[in-house]
Amino acid sequence: MIVSRAPLRISFAGGGSDLPAFYSRHEGAVLSVTIDSYVYVTVHPHPNPEIIELKHKITETVTSPEELSHRLVSMGLAHLGIESGLYITTQGDVPSGTGLGSSGAFTVSLMNALYTYAACSPPEASDLAEMACHVEMVMAAEPVGKQDQYASAFGGLNLYEFHQNGSVGVSTVECSKEFMRLLERSLMLFYLGPRRSTRAILSEESRKLKSGGDTFSDVKHLVTLAHDMAHSITDSDLSTFAALMHEGWMIKRSLSSRISSERIDGYYEIALASGAMGGRLVGAGGGGFLLLVVPPERRDSVRKALCDLREFTFSFESHGAAILLDDGRRTGGFIQGI
Repeated sequence: MIVSRAPLRISFAGGGSDLPAFYSRHEGAVLSVTIDSYVYVTVHPHPNPEIIELKHKITETVTSPEELSHRLVSMGLAHLGIESGLYITTQGDVPSGTGLGSSGAFTVSLMNALYTYAACSPPEASDLAEMACHVEMVMAAEPVGKQDQYASAFGGLNLYEFHQNGSVGVSTVECSKEFMRLLERSLMLFYLGPRRSTRAILSEESRKLKSGGDTFSDVKHLVTLAHDMAHSITDSDLSTFAALMHEGWMIKRSLSSRISSERIDGYYEIALASGAMGGRLVGAGGGGFLLLVVPPERRDSVRKALCDLREFTFSFESHGAAILLDDGRRTGGFIQGI
């Protein structure tokens, strides 16, 4: 049995610049940190070598990968040439579609488990991230970018730079331990409810980026903000960090009518009036989680003001995708206790 785990992430700035429609013409950058919520995938040799059994929201039993309704699993198996003989289960700490990069984390966790099963050792983080990007963006043709796969594979607080040739640079953001603890204590997440279709939002954004104009210029500005926010962390400057996040959100929400709403804007204004210094929606927008920068002494005030929203508590995670268990089994046998 192999058990793989990959962390979710919070993005601070630069979203959209990791889409091919942008970085193929101008270098992108995203600043993000991984958190202690994960996607798990287990892979076990099946007692029947001719079938694949997948347990996710439903249970599927098929004789070939292309029969699976779960496209990412189907494409992942096909990419590695695994045709049958596996029992696969998936589980996540947070529901999909919340803006925390769960789809990318799932693909990273899946490919880490499958590659380890096939090659008897896990891949390097950069190879794992690119493999997950290929499966999700090329094989499954999802209209996503590269930030989530890289964040989940590498882990930690990093600035990701997306180059025009498709390569990705990963730079750890250096800061003092004291400021890292302050930053962690100063971030709050509140759940707004399910998002609108991520596919629709990202597809619209990609179309606008390809046509150039204001959207392309706005995302270029977000790239600059990602670099500036990284510098504010290194300089231990929480006020500038929060102000830049607010500026980025004002730009991001203007990219599409699908990203925000009167309800979301209302909650954000309440949070600012109650002591938050800045914030944004994490992910593509339309719902999910509202991220706020709140001085520790103002947390209770903001929590009370947003009492009808569910707060999501978290800690930073410095590690990326990992194999938690590999018992060495690569041949079928009876699965006990299930």
